[in-house]
Amino acid sequence: MTFGLLFPVPAMAAGEYVRPTLALVLGGCFAFATVGVLLQAIQTGRALRQLSNEGELEATPEAVVLKRNTILWTIGAVVLAIATIIALNWRVLRKETEVPAPLASTERIGGVKILTVDRQYPEVDADLIPLNTSVYLWFTLPMDRKTLIDDKGTTVPSDDEAAGDHVRMWRGGSATSVGQLINIRARSTPDLKIFAFDPISPFSSGGNSKIFVELRGLKTTDGQPLFGQEGIYRWSFTVAQNEDRIAPTLQGSFPKLNAQDIPANAGIQLGWSEAMDPISFSSGVQVRNGTSLIAGAWTVAEGERLSEFFPTATCAQNQCRRNIGCFPFGGSMELTTLVVDGQAYPRQGVRDLHGNIISAAAQTLLRYTVGRRLEQSLPSIVAVEPLPNSSSVSADVPVSALFSTIVRAGSVDKRSVRLGGDGDWRAQVETNFKTSQSRIRIFHQPLLKNQILQGLVASDVEDIYQNCFAQCKGP
Repeated sequence: MTFGLLFPVPAMAAGEYVRPTLALVLGGCFAFATVGVLLQAIQTGRALRQLSNEGELEATPEAVVLKRNTILWTIGAVVLAIATIIALNWRVLRKETEVPAPLASTERIGGVKILTVDRQYPEVDADLIPLNTSVYLWFTLPMDRKTLIDDKGTTVPSDDEAAGDHVRMWRGGSATSVGQLINIRARSTPDLKIFAFDPISPFSSGGNSKIFVELRGLKTTDGQPLFGQEGIYRWSFTVAQNEDRIAPTLQGSFPKLNAQDIPANAGIQLGWSEAMDPISFSSGVQVRNGTSLIAGAWTVAEGERLSEFFPTATCAQNQCRRNIGCFPFGGSMELTTLVVDGQAYPRQGVRDLHGNIISAAAQTLLRYTVGRRLEQSLPSIVAVEPLPNSSSVSADVPVSALFSTIVRAGSVDKRSVRLGGDGDWRAQVETNFKTSQSRIRIFHQPLLKNQILQGLVASDVEDIYQNCFAQCKGP
């Protein structure tokens, strides 16, 4: 395998990915042959027309041959044109399965783009999932809320449940045979891109440890249907015999506790001991400057171990002409957890994916002071793995890029970080708070022999100061 990071090279596939490449080659050959045969048909047709104008269409053996050849060349052009269409469609066809794997936010079926789930927790065929877990869905587009949540005709979120006509969970049975239905509540982020489904009672195996989830007839806010013609998406996971009751703990932060003179355009990033509930932060923590509440937005990056806060008040633009949010110059920032009702619904307080709330004793998570300056240095990549233009790389080598500073984890997604080739991959950010550096890791299917790959990090990636990634710097 050959690898190039930040260098655009052709992505050729081998092994199980040989079909798309072969189809593209065949389609090109058929298209070239179609043009040649069509030109030959036109040439013989012109000759036949000339004889016809001279009144010799039926009079000579030459006319008979030309007439036969024109018909044969025309039929050949039509056949080759059909073969070209079939080959190019074969390039994008996907193998259908009873339970489609959610490896991408879209997939192509017969050349048509079909919206699917971006990802979910628990993952497909996951096992030993704690009994007290919740089910989470991530979408790349805002969803039509009523196809996922039944609000019971009220504005009170405490009675919200999963929309039974569209979302079902059951224990036992199979993917096509419904077992014991599970009663579930439902909630979402304000942008309607993340949804959580909370069983009213913890999953109880009761001899049936497999849980099935079915989504049917979901739509985006602009009415686009998901899951293709059938409109159904199912997956299953297996629960363990125990619950997870260990509360998450804070493992690191930027800025550091009691830090001084932090640039006003620096966001807040928190590292956690385990995956966190991405919906819980707005109800569980506040950012204040003295007694004044700072308006802003929390995000939880893919992997759910990094959460971030950026203020909404803008003070400048970055190098990509995007607005950046700033904390008050000279401010004294304090990040505190809220005292919440642990039994309330929707769930309150910062929690992990299993509903365990952060320790109530940790009232102050972070405090620091803001300086009267902005940090506007461009972040760059300082090391990559594998090395650019390397060859004979192991198929299981991790793909990663180490940055000169902390990366804004929420800026890393499939749009801003890409890995060439036909296999599925996902990008996550890991931050070392001691060195103040982040590493983007690209998790992928086993890389194939003789495959040429390209890695691309776009300028959409930002650092914790909201500065654009400098693409022309680094290895």
